[in-house]
Amino acid sequence: MRNYLDVLQKIEETHVKAWLVGDTVRMIQMGIQPELITLAIDTDDMYSLALALETGTVDARGPYPALRGEILGVPFRAFGLRGVTIEDDLACRDLSIEAIAIRSDGGIVDPFGGRFDIRNRVIRLTGD
Repeated sequence: MRNYLDVLQKIEETHVKAWLVGDTVRMIQMGIQPELITLAIDTDDMYSLALALETGTVDARGPYPALRGEILGVPFRAFGLRGVTIEDDLACRDLSIEAIAIRSDGGIVDPFGGRFDIRNRVIRLTGD
């Protein structure tokens, strides 16, 4: 899994919890190496995180501010959690195959059965 988990651990060294999410996890599950990783992070203070990581630019346009940068040679975009928990964030995603997260220890959070849907080539809404 390339050094994606190392990226998560680097972020978590700043005392901010982070998960791989969405298109990144879907691509990994399909055996495709993403060029850019998408992260959910447990902070709304993107500017302080950028300073702590010594990388990144905050894009505050639109409803979901994003921190964009590169860690350990891996380009990333990070968004604050939508809700209180990673499960809340995943519940806001439209499709089950996008509602999967990977923790820094490699564990998977998949409350909507997205991995099953990827294996079986099923497109399903998280509300189904």
